[in-house]
Amino acid sequence: MKVLGIIAEYNPFHNGHLYHLNESKKISECTHTIAIMSGHFLQRGEPALIDKWKRAEIAVKNGIDLVLELPYAFSCQSAEIFAYGSIKTLDELGLVDVLAFGSESGKIAELERIAFLLANESDVFKTTLHEKLKQGFSFPKARELAIERAIGGEIQIDKSNDILGIEYLKWLYRLNSKIKPMAVKRTKVGYHSNFALDGIASATFIRNLIFEDPNWSEKLFQLVPAVTYQEVMDYKRNHEFNKLEHYSKEICYSIIRSNILELKSIPDVSEGIENKLYACGSKSKNMDELIKCVNSKRYTYTRISRILCHLMNNYGKTQMDDFFKSKIFKPYARVLSFNDNGREILKKISGSSDIPMVVNLGKSVKNLDEKQKQCLKFDTRSTDMFFLKSNPDRLGADFVTKPVYVKKK
Repeated sequence: MKVLGIIAEYNPFHNGHLYHLNESKKISECTHTIAIMSGHFLQRGEPALIDKWKRAEIAVKNGIDLVLELPYAFSCQSAEIFAYGSIKTLDELGLVDVLAFGSESGKIAELERIAFLLANESDVFKTTLHEKLKQGFSFPKARELAIERAIGGEIQIDKSNDILGIEYLKWLYRLNSKIKPMAVKRTKVGYHSNFALDGIASATFIRNLIFEDPNWSEKLFQLVPAVTYQEVMDYKRNHEFNKLEHYSKEICYSIIRSNILELKSIPDVSEGIENKLYACGSKSKNMDELIKCVNSKRYTYTRISRILCHLMNNYGKTQMDDFFKSKIFKPYARVLSFNDNGREILKKISGSSDIPMVVNLGKSVKNLDEKQKQCLKFDTRSTDMFFLKSNPDRLGADFVTKPVYVKKK
């Protein structure tokens, strides 16, 4: 058994994802595939379009063998924390041979050079980063400038997948992982591209299409695999597609009922932005208006969106310290969907790793330590928050929904 690891959101699984999966399998010559997939709230600070079990099932039907959930504590976070939770989980499984990630540049050597610098931060890098942050640059821009000064030249790595890939590589270094990285060059379009080309489009483009184009179903058919299209159309008959805008009232209420100290305790809140949040929350009519009111050179739209998700899910800096900064916290492996190959992987994990497996919530929770149980509570809370808007009949779904087994046809 040779195991390929992929980190994804699949929001939704499109033709570009299928290309990445097939290329990764072909180049790595792996026989089995595990995907670590975000749950109900995602890295950009928004709820997923459709629920995690359906997204996992679609992924397995498109060729993934086993889908494990990336907990809320890591999924709705900056690239650094998102990457840490994903790599830590893959590493703890003890059987992943290759990590394949998408890359705009495909320059694995350049990505590794930068990742090594970040894994072993020099004094020049740390000093420059601090200077640029004080000057008001956003963290991504400040870090880019600090990297350039530390390596003595300009870098051409400024696209979303490459930035995330660098974080994956950094954590492979820091965790002294035996997993071998592999960069698969993106094809046709970029991460945020606002157009489709030869049946390939970004997930952002597809989501915008669904929410903004009355003829989206006809156009979607050209951009996703047939199984994705069928499952998405079936899902739409019983659920509402989800987005952050649906939570305007809940988020504004959360801001209004909070005091400044409570707002200050939310991850990513610093340097007085809590005051701006408090002021904007009482006068904004919707999410876009609220985020634009708080938005600044230092605080990106995505960072503010994550802050609002954390506020709504009552996730604070104390919890982030417990799960990210703690040296003793170990992740668990929450199973969302699998096929026969996935069942083989699960058996191998059971025999070679001490990572707790979460299959049935009621039975599996007894195998978790107290910190893992606390982490799991944010998964179940975010699931309820997700279904509160998309399908209230499914509140409590984490306790009654089994992993989806996909049989061979």
